[in-house]
Amino acid sequence: MNVHYDTLWALFDDLADEYKIEVPMITGGIKYEEYRKFHFEIGHKRKMLHVQVYRLASGRYECNSYIL
Repeated sequence: MNVHYDTLWALFDDLADEYKIEVPMITGGIKYEEYRKFHFEIGHKRKMLHVQVYRLASGRYECNSYIL
């Protein structure tokens, strides 16, 4: 997975491919220089994929994801 993406859709496509998850339709986007958090089930009883996305001033997206 990359850290920076040009579009939010490209980021979620990468997440879906990497973690074999289905990403639901997400609306509203992310404003410049703001964070948004997402949580996805990964087929484990007690663990989830946590994703934090930050939209840079340049308009690109920075992704930080972890399983906990």
